Amino acid sequence: MNGALQVRRRRPHGGIRQGRPDRFCTGRSAGRLVLTSLVADIGGTKARIAIVEGQFQSEPQVLHCSEFGSLEDALRFAIGNAGVKVDRACIGVAAPVMGDEVNITNNNWTFSVSATKNRLGLDELLAVNDFAALASALPLLDEASLASIGGAQCRASMPQLIIGPGTGLGVATVLFGDTDAPVVLAGEGGYVTLPVHTDRELAVWQVLRSLFGRVSAERVLCGSGLVELYNALGVVDGVDGAQESSSYEIVKHGMADASSREREALDMFLSLLGDVAGNAALTLGARGGVFLNGDLLNELAPLLPGSALHSRFERKGRGRPFLADVGIFLITDRFAALKGCVRMLAGPGGGTRERRDSDAA
Repeated sequence: MNGALQVRRRRPHGGIRQGRPDRFCTGRSAGRLVLTSLVADIGGTKARIAIVEGQFQSEPQVLHCSEFGSLEDALRFAIGNAGVKVDRACIGVAAPVMGDEVNITNNNWTFSVSATKNRLGLDELLAVNDFAALASALPLLDEASLASIGGAQCRASMPQLIIGPGTGLGVATVLFGDTDAPVVLAGEGGYVTLPVHTDRELAVWQVLRSLFGRVSAERVLCGSGLVELYNALGVVDGVDGAQESSSYEIVKHGMADASSREREALDMFLSLLGDVAGNAALTLGARGGVFLNGDLLNELAPLLPGSALHSRFERKGRGRPFLADVGIFLITDRFAALKGCVRMLAGPGGGTRERRDSDAA
């Protein structure tokens, strides 16, 4: 199976299809212990959650965060839908994980890792940055999960960069050393200063600076940032009534009309993303490949090959030869982070890990 999880789909009534007891049950079976795990990818707007038993994974549940008062409520709902007893969990969250208390960025959920573990009755709960989970999944992704955007090379053993706009802008790096297990560096690269290159971009940046003081990459390169970018273009052009509040509408109209201000906003968005990704790749030495992720970029997939994203990625003056043939790929698997969570549960990694006292060393 090449390490891939097999998906076990739920019946229409919401239950899980039954299989042979020695393959699907929890507890000690067929001479070995099979643990039931929950894996989750928690963003600012959506929560993707699946149950894993051995090599079999349930069909992921996609929940809207706004419909739940807390992370714990969403997890309880998903566990109830699955109808199983969960032993352990790995949760990738759109936030830096630096201790027991976690505040999810662009979401009003705050939770304690230890308290959540205890209240859910888990033996272990691992909380990690969502892009760390996604980066952990990179070695598991096959060609069907990736679309080539530019470049040609993915050099084995060289650092790999993953970057993606969603509710915020996520960035992480995968390093390969002498051991079989790659090392994932989860940073907060979305907070770097937004680079601008053209006079038009500078004019937009000046509008945003007047509003926010400092203009970070994440201020523009995310769903709400696309709205800010579009509205700033209207201010630059002095167009009355040019304000928009929905990234969905900007994408819809921009994809349909190549001469619209919405399309200009999309084109500038992709250009700036290429610039930010190129800066990160230079800084981190990411010649092993650059991987783009997120629902927004998947919606914009038809524009990516013809956009300036790749040319702006390479346009680094004396640094251009370093990036000239680095492969850029779009991750098309919307549940890739869940695979990374499974992998992180299997071994040591970053994040905050809570176990029962009896398991602690």
